[in-house]
Amino acid sequence: MVRVRAGIVTAVLQFVAGAGGNLARVRSAAGLRAGDLFDPDRMLDIDHLAAALSCAADDLDDAAFGLHLGANFDLESLGLVTYAVLNAATAEIGLNNLVRYLGSLIHGVHPGLTTKRGVCVLRITLDDADPRAWRHLHEAGMLVFVRMMRRLIGEPRWRPLGVSLAHARPAAVSEHAKRFGVAPTFGGRVNEIRFDPAVLSTQVPDADRSLLPVVEQRLQEVLQVDPKDEPWLKELHLQVASRLCDGHPTLPEIAPFVGLSTRTLQRRLTDRGIVYRKVVAQARRRLALQYLEQSDTDLTEIAFLLGYAELSAFAHAFQRWTGTSPGAYRRAHRG
Repeated sequence: MVRVRAGIVTAVLQFVAGAGGNLARVRSAAGLRAGDLFDPDRMLDIDHLAAALSCAADDLDDAAFGLHLGANFDLESLGLVTYAVLNAATAEIGLNNLVRYLGSLIHGVHPGLTTKRGVCVLRITLDDADPRAWRHLHEAGMLVFVRMMRRLIGEPRWRPLGVSLAHARPAAVSEHAKRFGVAPTFGGRVNEIRFDPAVLSTQVPDADRSLLPVVEQRLQEVLQVDPKDEPWLKELHLQVASRLCDGHPTLPEIAPFVGLSTRTLQRRLTDRGIVYRKVVAQARRRLALQYLEQSDTDLTEIAFLLGYAELSAFAHAFQRWTGTSPGAYRRAHRG
């Protein structure tokens, strides 16, 4: 069963209301009960969302409702996933973060990023998807991903090489070509976006990892960087911490942001007896404690801010660091 965060459903309903739709009728058609949306982190059957989109399309007499939703959906409503994607150093890292963390928003989704025969493919499959009932959901979601790619490369008019949608071809497709920048194909097995692999190396314009979104203090304060450290070493600690949500930031990836070559950075660390992987582990542990002690951030979101694709991996590491679970640690230090 595919399930989606209630916060996403709320964002969609807000769009429906803003477009002039009958919110009460849409809620009823979607089978949403009072209280379903109180907790934004609650996971709901995605059929509720698909039904809400279909009803809204009928209510507004808008055959391209999914496209209009996707073109105007507030990307920031996806929370920390948006942060991890759009503030990555490169488009490749951003897309890998989308693949890594999309499951925190939608359970039962299977994203993938592959390159074959000179074409890169972002593929999205959903368990038990109904191509007819989920048409507007597919179109909205895939257009949101195209918009993310446009943001990553800094080109609002960027066009993919191709788009495939896993539902039957609708009667009119001119709006699809307008929004995607290319006429999609329909009736495929999966939803996918195809594009030139050269896009992956694009540096993301205006990416800002200087302040993590769930920590009020500057990273320098959180990490308790020694003021006696040389400037390059201070910068190393900050850059590592700000890029943890990209997975395990490697030394070659970090070096340019410290202003040193990989070889020079490695030599300086070796001269001082510093092991790079321990720098990463230390930053991860310190930030984990900070999030748990001073924020109400969901444990799953903390996990991926620290670079873990799953909560279980974070919980296992935290147990190793402290001898207790993240939840127990939070209760003990905030009681």
